[in-house]
Amino acid sequence: MPQYSMNNRIPLSQREQEIIILISNEFSSREIAERLFISFETVKSHRKNILAKLEVKNVAGMIREAFLQGIIVVNYNPMISDRINRIAYNVN
Repeated sequence: MPQYSMNNRIPLSQREQEIIILISNEFSSREIAERLFISFETVKSHRKNILAKLEVKNVAGMIREAFLQGIIVVNYNPMISDRINRIAYNVN
């Protein structure tokens, strides 16, 4: 798994980042199209391009890479056990 810094982030357009954020919030491609006022086919094209740019095979990989690049931010959840938070946030 690649390590990212500001210098080696994979360049994604603003629109591609918006689509990733909407996908991470469980919007379907049709819902994304409606919300962004673009066609369903355009959303499909963006998704295909995002997968290729991030060099991943599926949405799970897309979300993982977006998280690693800081496009998606996950906030600490005190309701989850300390053990899970240590694993999720790599805290010792």
